[in-house]
Amino acid sequence: MASYDHTKFYWYMLTEDFFRKDHIEWLRDRKNGNDYTLLYLALCSRSIKTDGVLIRDIGDIKEPCTNEFLAKDLKFRLKIVNEAMDLFKQMGLIKIHDDGAIILTNLENMVGERSKGAFKKQVQLRLKGGNLEENIPPDIDGEKDSDSEKGIDPYLYYQNRREREDFVKENDLPF
Repeated sequence: MASYDHTKFYWYMLTEDFFRKDHIEWLRDRKNGNDYTLLYLALCSRSIKTDGVLIRDIGDIKEPCTNEFLAKDLKFRLKIVNEAMDLFKQMGLIKIHDDGAIILTNLENMVGERSKGAFKKQVQLRLKGGNLEENIPPDIDGEKDSDSEKGIDPYLYYQNRREREDFVKENDLPF
């Protein structure tokens, strides 16, 4: 029997009106607002595996990210990062924990995840014409996939065969 691959893929989703939301429009209206918006999206991307917590993971050491580190890591000017982080705090997009960790407050509503094995199983079932609900194996660790709780089907985002094949190839999926 083939082994199940638990490698995780993460993604975050923007609603179609993300750039028209009041807080994003307000942010973009500021001087350097487009930089601030891009920085926010980069912060979301950087913290996707850590549930919205910006933290440096260096072996056994876990250290909160500083503005200086984020500027260097994400390739933004420090002035932009400092200004944006102040605005993000005022807007409620981030919170600073007592230990200095930066927490993105809304990321959990934008994130999904699925294991490589789950993607493979889903594709196999679709190719066989099987009913996904009937054929899903019981969850081994008792936790639900965050995407199944939210009803997200990332496979459907790849509407044509070429996009799907490119996704499979880029992510070295075994099918």
